[in-house]
Amino acid sequence: MTPIVLPLVGQCPASTSVSALDDSSSLTLQVQMNTLGGQVYHVPLTVVAAKALLVILASWPPVQDQLLGQETPEPPKLQ
Repeated sequence: MTPIVLPLVGQCPASTSVSALDDSSSLTLQVQMNTLGGQVYHVPLTVVAAKALLVILASWPPVQDQLLGQETPEPPKLQ
């Protein structure tokens, strides 16, 4: 299966916790991702996917630098 590559995301301005069919065991987090080109995507994540994404982001050097207060990242440039 060919992966779908989204355009560069410049902001994640919102998220919502959603329970599928009022079943607390199937909680999801819906994240809004805005691309630099103006498209808006809503991406639902399971708890497992959200935890994995958190680990991936926390191990990315630019994010580590930001969390440690060492460097302020530059805003993304328009595509």
